[in-house]
Amino acid sequence: MARLCLILGMIGLLAFAPGVQVEAWQTQPVPPPATGSPKLKRSRFYDPSNVVVVSGRVTEEKRSTVEKSQRVYVHLYIQTPQGRFSLFLGPATYVDRQSVKISVGDQVEVTGFRMSKRRIYPIQIKKGNQVLRLRDASGHRLWLKRKKPGM
Repeated sequence: MARLCLILGMIGLLAFAPGVQVEAWQTQPVPPPATGSPKLKRSRFYDPSNVVVVSGRVTEEKRSTVEKSQRVYVHLYIQTPQGRFSLFLGPATYVDRQSVKISVGDQVEVTGFRMSKRRIYPIQIKKGNQVLRLRDASGHRLWLKRKKPGM
């Protein structure tokens, strides 16, 4: 009886050992995230393999208000040799505070990640020798205040 308890105890310990759980987790396919959750969608936006650089002329600026939060967001449209692209810059409160001002008719170079065939979320926009930074190297939005590690 003591041996049986010892064997069952060892099996129980091995079942909950971190190495076993990690191996089981790594070998199982990860289900796709739920498409209805905005938080899950946001966490999947940045993909380094989708980073593109396009150059073109700004053809239109739109500001849209989200009814729920009453925030105004800035969108630019640029015409390039590859076609017309939509750029989501971010909240107007952040974009308007920056020293670099981009307006219709400006020639720009956009580095960002592609969200769809014609939509790019810009990491930075160059206008001449000026740079408007909107996201960091990891794709995080600069207008969000983040806590520093260790605080």
